[in-house]
Amino acid sequence: MYRIMNESFRLFIKSTEHAEEIAEWERREQQSTWHAFRYVVIAAAFGGVAWLLYSQAALTQVVAGSVAAIVTLLTAVASLFGRSGRQTSPATKNTG
Repeated sequence: MYRIMNESFRLFIKSTEHAEEIAEWERREQQSTWHAFRYVVIAAAFGGVAWLLYSQAALTQVVAGSVAAIVTLLTAVASLFGRSGRQTSPATKNTG
């Protein structure tokens, strides 16, 4: 038969934990599991995208062209908004 090894261990087993503390332990365990799983999913996604771009030369050209077009468009839009936000200085009057 099994026996409890000493009195202090028996008291430890007999004592109960508070429900709030147990809920906190479970919450930490779930966060830890998701944290590790999230990195695996992100790494797999990056690997899949890298493989797809490597194996599909035409797709790589399309993606590179799209990125260049988007950057050009964003630059033009930022330039347009940058100019419209500037205030012109009033002309100085000559007093003579």
